[in-house]
Amino acid sequence: MPLLQVTDERPDAEIDKLLRAVIASAAQEFSPLRYEGEYPDSGFGVQFIRPRHVGIDVRMWQMTVTTAFANWINTTLGTDNFVVPTGIFNASADPSTTELQPTANGKDLPIMNIEALYANAQLASGWFTKPFAVRPSNAIRIQAVGRVAQTERLGLLGYNVAKRSYLINQTAT
Repeated sequence: MPLLQVTDERPDAEIDKLLRAVIASAAQEFSPLRYEGEYPDSGFGVQFIRPRHVGIDVRMWQMTVTTAFANWINTTLGTDNFVVPTGIFNASADPSTTELQPTANGKDLPIMNIEALYANAQLASGWFTKPFAVRPSNAIRIQAVGRVAQTERLGLLGYNVAKRSYLINQTAT
């Protein structure tokens, strides 16, 4: 089974299972706050991952890919959120990124070749067959390599499970 599934169909069962587990962990981590879905009034909730949630200090997904593995994402989460990457996309006109290697919670995950993303004429995107979660106060690093050096619109698909104060903070990292 490939590590990255290039399809229009999300692996919903795997994503839902992981998201339920993360919400249960967050309920313990953020107690006495309660899970309140997408629009929490006072507890914690869920939203799509933003670039700032994984240490990218701009308001759009982008990276400079090089011809040797280099950090695209390299940050330690704060105490108020979990990050749940479920896939990737590349909105560049001529993408160069060929491989990624994630590290989450101190564990190196297998290198994945992503070139199959670019066979689709639509938006190049794919889902991790085994999505992963990063706990509060833990590091996430994703290294990337490409065929030529250039800036690309590579981004993560997934979720951020966080306290309301974090979800409404425009500059939260």
